[in-house]
Amino acid sequence: MNVFNTAMAVSIELPGNLRLHSVGALLLLTSACASYPQRTDAALRDFERGHMSNAIDAFQDVRTTGSEFLSGVEAGTVALAAGEWDRAIDLL
Repeated sequence: MNVFNTAMAVSIELPGNLRLHSVGALLLLTSACASYPQRTDAALRDFERGHMSNAIDAFQDVRTTGSEFLSGVEAGTVALAAGEWDRAIDLL
């Protein structure tokens, strides 16, 4: 049995202008958002190079991770790796 049988595919017809608006909205949403790896790239490179203080500062910025939770976890993990126990506990 072919699970990709085209006879089973669902198709929804949209009016021309609605289809155009839908495609435009989709393009806007996908192009406006930087991915997590893109936002955290500089902080990760600082971490990999041993610039722990810079990495902690970058990860603490919510704009880097896009999440308060992830900012604390990422910054706390770097502080833990750097041996800054008290700072790691505060961040985690």
